[in-house]
Amino acid sequence: MRKFRVNDYIELRLEQGKTQIYVGGRSFLKCKYVLLINPHERTEQWDIDSIDEAMNKLGQQLENRPPLDKWGRPRPLENPITPQDIGITPEEEFWAHCSNLQAWVENDYDTRIIHSNLAFPLLRELAKVSAPLAEFRLKEEIIKMLEREYQPTIEYLADMCYWLYLTEEEILTTRLKLDEVEAVYELERLIGKKLRIYYTEDAKDYDQFMLGYSSTKKEQFIYICDKHVLICDLIDCNLEEIPEVILKFPELKYLTLFINKIKEIPEFLKKMKNLDTLFLMNNEIETVPNWIDEVPSLRLLYVDGDPSKHEEIKKGKVTIIKY
Repeated sequence: MRKFRVNDYIELRLEQGKTQIYVGGRSFLKCKYVLLINPHERTEQWDIDSIDEAMNKLGQQLENRPPLDKWGRPRPLENPITPQDIGITPEEEFWAHCSNLQAWVENDYDTRIIHSNLAFPLLRELAKVSAPLAEFRLKEEIIKMLEREYQPTIEYLADMCYWLYLTEEEILTTRLKLDEVEAVYELERLIGKKLRIYYTEDAKDYDQFMLGYSSTKKEQFIYICDKHVLICDLIDCNLEEIPEVILKFPELKYLTLFINKIKEIPEFLKKMKNLDTLFLMNNEIETVPNWIDEVPSLRLLYVDGDPSKHEEIKKGKVTIIKY
């Protein structure tokens, strides 16, 4: 049986023709295959920056399976190869895995060097056995991957709940533009509460989110997509006016201000080019200003009305819904 010790915590063993990784003396997982990249011969490899991108561009070719599209459907393979086609023996594959992990460790656990579905679980396992730098590098590599904005890796990190290793501040600084991060902190100081953070990678998801979200939670939150706040909910914050700091959210579509003490709708809302829906029930607003249809994208405005009936009033392009 072949063995190779990468450092005090990681060892690779060739067992029954398969490469097995051990962490802290315990079996961790089996290596599946080696991905070959030769940018000198294949032009589609020229712009590859990480193993994740290589996998996505070239497919899982050494598993002899076609790559999948975003809906999970097989795409045709281009120049498919297998280990047998190029004469790779199990022992040669073992030494290739050893070399890859050695390079990964020598480069301070740089997650571009090995695939994310190996790098992050391995870092998490190393953190469990108190390997030096492992926990720090795990958080740092999560943040770096988020900042690189490579979509498949971000989706993997979300699916595997790696967000839990980050603080709210770390998440905000990687998921939002700096001006909007500062606006979030300003809002939190204003209302005296922490805002819960939701986020998605698909802008279409926010409509479904609003349909499924219940205002009975009385939860203050922001909803982030593509580095911008799309939804801001400031329910029950004892506000006497709509905070002007929301102008720092240029892509804001939904603004919820249920159960406050707001007396008027401010004219600065005209500057909000993407505001689609404004919720202002359970406030102290007596009249809706005539200029409300000048808010560029505003479509729906919810305000107080006769509690015994549902009333809709059309004001230009804006539908005012009274409860």
